[in-house]
Order: sequence, then structure tokens, then C-alpha cells
Amino acid sequence: MFLTRPALAALLAFGTAAAGLTTAPAAVAAPDTTAPKIESFDFTPDRIDLSTGAKSVTVTARITDESGLDSNDPFMIISSETTSQTQGFGRMDRVSGSATDGVYSRTVTMPDSVAPGTWSVRLYPLTDTVGNSNFFTDAAKKLQVRYGDSVPAAPTGVQATAGDAAATVSWTAPSSDQPITGYTVTSSPAGASSTVSGGATSAEVTGLTNGTAYTFTVAATNSVGTSPASSPSNQVTPSGLPSAPTNITAQRGDRSARLAWSPPADDGGASPKSYLITVLPGGRTVTAAAPATGATVTDLTNGATYTFTVATTNARGTSGASEPSNAITPAGAPLRMAALTAAVKKSTITLRWTAADGNGAPITGYVVSWKSKSKKVAATATSLVLRKMKAGRYRFTVRATNEVGSSEPSPARIVRVR
Repeated sequence: MFLTRPALAALLAFGTAAAGLTTAPAAVAAPDTTAPKIESFDFTPDRIDLSTGAKSVTVTARITDESGLDSNDPFMIISSETTSQTQGFGRMDRVSGSATDGVYSRTVTMPDSVAPGTWSVRLYPLTDTVGNSNFFTDAAKKLQVRYGDSVPAAPTGVQATAGDAAATVSWTAPSSDQPITGYTVTSSPAGASSTVSGGATSAEVTGLTNGTAYTFTVAATNSVGTSPASSPSNQVTPSGLPSAPTNITAQRGDRSARLAWSPPADDGGASPKSYLITVLPGGRTVTAAAPATGATVTDLTNGATYTFTVATTNARGTSGASEPSNAITPAGAPLRMAALTAAVKKSTITLRWTAADGNGAPITGYVVSWKSKSKKVAATATSLVLRKMKAGRYRFTVRATNEVGSSEPSPARIVRVR
């Protein structure tokens, strides 16, 4: 005899009870309280031109739910956002997947009588098999309806920034019935342009002439054609680095040097703002404002040898250094000497002094003075003998000379001859 499935279950239950055994209750799953969810949504195509007649649009949506979407759902409708018109009300069919994760689709014919503009879709109800329900409006995905697409509007907000023989131009993208495929930037005065892709909002225009003022216009292109040119940008003047000054000359001074130079042959399209002087050795720099073409460098050391380079600075930056100037050695007149010493023997006076400090230049001689007389002495001498001096009182001074000039007279030495 064969037992039916219910009889077999009853028999097993009786045996378990007779043996004093119990069975553990089965785990109970948490109830599904979440409405179906839209995972993705789209129009294909999302832009139609009804000027040539009605067009078909397919709406697709992927819907997931733990319990599974009710077999009668979902319904959809496409609505104009500017009028009360609607199109395509009806149920969407599942084209792939399952009730818990499926793709649903409906194709709608948009007649050539509907309003142009933006249309959106609503899906309702979204009800699962246990009664959770929701409706769905996707704000991000829109259908654009047009009657005869047109060229884009002109870009706006065109701004230019000068570069070196170039300029960077930026703009705000215009409205367009069709995706913008590119932009063309044109210079004024003519001679340079740049074309970039439709996703760009800036472009570099090269091949400009430094020192020439330019404005720029931008035109947008889509599949229909090209927009009018934008309003002109602000005016900019490209510029580059200048060249270095030429003919650098230096003349020595007392702890200083006087420099002169010729302006750069190429100012880079922008007038020089200043000149940067470099002292060699040491590398100390001194700035001279343009348009001067000369400057005095101070705080040099007398007796040291220097050369100088000069660079040009304009609005773009600073040039390289010029060729070095001629070498100079700053110097001044000799420093004031100490008082002479004097020895008197009868009518002979012997005067002595300490060699002078030439202050950066060799001593070329000495001049000893008394009363209305003076006597020149060689640079190597440090004494002078005066014979047959008449009796009387004498006031002697000495000063040193070099190629720059003479020192101040030394303090006087009073000598008496009896």
C-alpha cells in the first residue's frame, strides 16, 4: 500500500509526538514594505523634429522589487511641460528580465500636432504583488520636441586674456535645438582663428602679433548650421618677453659706477617697465625705472673691479641678461693724510710723511705747500728736504694726488727756522 503525501506527513507528526519530540518553527522572512524602484529610464530618441511628420519615441525603464511587479503594471503617459497635452497613455510591456528585475518598454507615436518644447514621462501605478505602490516622474530625462531645428544662438559672455603671441578666449554655451558640434573663435583684426569641439567653452588663439590690440568673436555650430557671431570680447594686447638692452657701458665713480645702455631692439609688444642691473661679482641687483637708459650704482668698493649686465622687464616678464659691460674700478681722490713731521737743522728743513691711501687708484704724486709756495714730489717719495730756508715761521701741508684728483691738505705742521 502506498501512502499519500498528506498521510505520510501525518504519520511523521504522530511519531514525533509519541517520542516526546518537537519540531522547530520555520524562520519567517520580514515582510516586503518597499514599493517598486526605477533603476534606469530613457527616451529613444530624446530629441525629435516633427516638421517632416510624426515620429516614434520608445520609452524604456528597468524596474526592480523584492516581491515582483504586479503583472498588470506599469502604465505610462508622456506630458508636455508647457501645455496640458499628453500622449502615449498605456501599459508598458516587459521585454526582458523578470517581475523582480525587468526591463519594460512602450513605443509612442508623437503626431505633428503636439506642442513643441520639453516633454516628460510619468509611470503609474508601480504596484508589487503584496500591494506596495508608487508612481514615478523622472526629472532628469526629457524629450525635446521641435518643428524645424535651427542653428544655435550666439555664444555669450566672451572674455579674452592676453598671452605671448596668443590669447585665451572663453564663453558661455548658447541654447541649441541640436547638440553643438563645435565653436569657431575669430580675431579682429583678422588673421587668426581657432576651432574647438562642442563640449569646450574656451580656446587658445595663436599666431597673433605681439603689441597689436585684438578683440574676438565666437560662433557655435550644430548639425543645422552655424550661429551668428557673438558680441566682441574685451580688447587685449598680446605680448612676450623683451630682448635685453645693448651697448652697456660703465664709468667709474667714487664707490659708484655710472651705467648707460641702448633700449632693447624687441620690446615683446609691451613697453619696458624697468631695467634690472646685476653687479658682478656678487650678483647684487639694482632696478632702474623705464624709460631711463642709464643709472648710477652705488655702494661699490673702491679698488675692486666690476662689470655689469642689464635685463629688460615688461608686463610679460624679464628678459635674459645683456652682454657684460666694460670692467671698471671705482676710485676717489686720495684720503686726507696725517700731518708731516719736520726736523730743522740750521737753515735746512727735512719733512717726512706716511704714504697716502689712494682710495682705489694709485698715487701719482704729492704736493707740499707752505706760504705761497708748493713743490711736487714723486709718488714714491715720503720726504722732502728744503735747504737755505730763511729765518722765520713756516706752515707746511701735504696732499696726495691720483688720476681722480687731490686729497684734502693734511693738518698743518708749524716749523721755525732761527
